[in-house]
Amino acid sequence: MKVFIINPPPEEEKLTVKDFDCNAYAKANFIIPQIGLAYIAAMIENKHDVKIIDCAAEGFSHNKLKKLCESDKPDVCIVNTAIPSVKNDLRVSHYLKEIDKEIRTIYVGPAAVTLTETVVSHPNVDFAITGEPEYAVLELLTYFEDNVANVSDIPGIAFSRNNDIVFTEKRAPIENLDELPFPAHHLLPLKKYIFPTIKRKPFTSVLSSRGCPYRCIYCYMPTLGKKYRYRSPRNVVDEIEYVVRDLGIREIMFRDAEFTLKRERVIGICKEILARNIDVIWQCEARADSVDFELLRLMKDAGCHLINFGVESGDERILKNVKKNISIESIERAFGWCDKLGIDTQAHFIFGLPGETKETIEKTIKFAKKLRPRYVSFNVATPYPGTVFFDWLNERGLIKTFEWHLYDQSGYPVFDLPTLSAEEIWKGFQRAYKEYYGMSYIVKELLRIRSLYELKKNIRLGINLFTKTLKRKRQ
Repeated sequence: MKVFIINPPPEEEKLTVKDFDCNAYAKANFIIPQIGLAYIAAMIENKHDVKIIDCAAEGFSHNKLKKLCESDKPDVCIVNTAIPSVKNDLRVSHYLKEIDKEIRTIYVGPAAVTLTETVVSHPNVDFAITGEPEYAVLELLTYFEDNVANVSDIPGIAFSRNNDIVFTEKRAPIENLDELPFPAHHLLPLKKYIFPTIKRKPFTSVLSSRGCPYRCIYCYMPTLGKKYRYRSPRNVVDEIEYVVRDLGIREIMFRDAEFTLKRERVIGICKEILARNIDVIWQCEARADSVDFELLRLMKDAGCHLINFGVESGDERILKNVKKNISIESIERAFGWCDKLGIDTQAHFIFGLPGETKETIEKTIKFAKKLRPRYVSFNVATPYPGTVFFDWLNERGLIKTFEWHLYDQSGYPVFDLPTLSAEEIWKGFQRAYKEYYGMSYIVKELLRIRSLYELKKNIRLGINLFTKTLKRKRQ
């Protein structure tokens, strides 16, 4: 069968970052490789004619995508969908069925898992995948071809039957991640991806583990789940070696929720990279309390140039409220080690978590300045359905809208707190950006630029951050 795997066109000027459980509008119109879709493609490309169409990267409009589908006539379309963009993503199924009612439509991604009823109740959607997608998609395609099995026996899917929503048995998480084929990086438009912290192009993403054992109340991981599973160091580095050697990749973005959770595994990955003398640099995400100086030094030697740390708040009480279970001291220590070793850092903060006040916002802004990360990402707390944070707000009647397109980590808050209004959270968010990215930061960053690519990237970041975040009006 001819199968299209589609990342839909963005709505107007709003790009949605949706890759497995990543589920947010892009602050500055940067686009990352669709590694989740590439995993699906890898599972089925030996049996089917597969094409990944990343409309965000290619700059395709809905009209362009429709014309492509009209000319190429796919049998099945697998469509990626996120909570903020679900309404826009569902448009794709409408014109696919206009082209040919026999085209099978399968929706994957955060909205397919969390807003399943919204997705499968759409008259032009045939199926939604309600968990990890690889085996569920493979089994659905086999069902389409053979039509001998009972579709209700396929775990991890949902569909509409006689105006009822049918949920099949929940699919267990994939335990042995080494058994999965490497993602079909070769089907992605790798040269068209761009991200502010990337130093070398082309780059791609690697997912070396899935899940996260921590229980932060705002965290949203419906697709990969909470159960932590990981690939062996050899398997991870085999993939890195392949994309560097065969596809010309020069930088890796590890997409793990917590890359450094298993210290010995990270050591194994680093030693494998060094032993094979692979010419690649990389970045990852980590908790500040899961690193130490010696581990960071080895990571640096193996090519790590940047670590993303989820700091969230400069107030210990808020960190306790949201079950982050980390100390301010350990955060300061990790940033100090990175600074000493010459590893760049990006700190992520969230405004509007339970217990937030004007004083804690001020405390967080000061803490960001004290840590001095090269990059900082301030975010508005966003209560995605399925999180403890959503339930906490909803039980108290604090959520102001259920229009999902307004659930934006860099947009106006969709709730009030008992201690702070949405307007006060919004003003704190905007002030944080203006104070951190001031003239002294700009001058310092300009002096660090070593290539035309870095210059163009930083200009684009600045323009988009100002026009799309700081100038965004209340909706």
